[in-house]
Amino acid sequence: MEGVVNLVLCYFCKEIAYQAVEMTCCGKVFCLKCVPETKYCPECERNSDIIESKALKKIIDILPQICRFCREMYLMRDKKDHLRVCPLAETVCRICSETVLERELAKHLGEKHEEFVKEIILTQGASDCLLMPRKNAFGRLAKIGCNGKYYCEGPIGWACGCCNGNCGPTSGCNCAACQKLDISMRSLPQGFFVNKAGAICKSTGKGFYCGRGVLEKALLCDGYCGPDNGQRCEQCKAFQKSYRFLLEALNKI
Repeated sequence: MEGVVNLVLCYFCKEIAYQAVEMTCCGKVFCLKCVPETKYCPECERNSDIIESKALKKIIDILPQICRFCREMYLMRDKKDHLRVCPLAETVCRICSETVLERELAKHLGEKHEEFVKEIILTQGASDCLLMPRKNAFGRLAKIGCNGKYYCEGPIGWACGCCNGNCGPTSGCNCAACQKLDISMRSLPQGFFVNKAGAICKSTGKGFYCGRGVLEKALLCDGYCGPDNGQRCEQCKAFQKSYRFLLEALNKI
């Protein structure tokens, strides 16, 4: 396996080539984002074309990779989907260059750069900005709450047992139409949802888990909610209770 991996390492970043392409001159492999700006090969210095190798892509797609954030293993073809839902994936804020958790970027923008984002919306007409209110599937105007979730202040539609029955206005459980916005705005794969803490969660067959390290004081626990079994946080417990009603409502939208 090591020999195969060495064949598909990107010439520049030395990681398994993501969206791999190769030089036609000597077959050097690159990630698409690492492709040199000129057509001169950095290895043999000849003028060369850059092509996508379908055979190479098939090999890379089935190679196992360990996430550098959560250490979970996935296949390379699933890298993009994994990083969307990884509870520990990080990103860099383009406004202040602070490193934040991917899932908390919307919350970071709302708390640290609210005025700046408002100015962008007003001056540039950024109608697709994440913080802009959006109309949900029920026709109600939904806004981002303090936890990064959407809320429209309408009725949730079922008795969740932990909130007052309303969607928001700034935290707590949300209705099916706003949950649908949460899922679509995060581009989550099928089977992933957002609990009332604003954390991405999924079912493993043994209940919903978000993978956050919020159970430090829990007995007989490694401090994490799951990610595959074991104890779960209060927010995932609440989501588990509401899931059947939420799924029924989502299927009607």
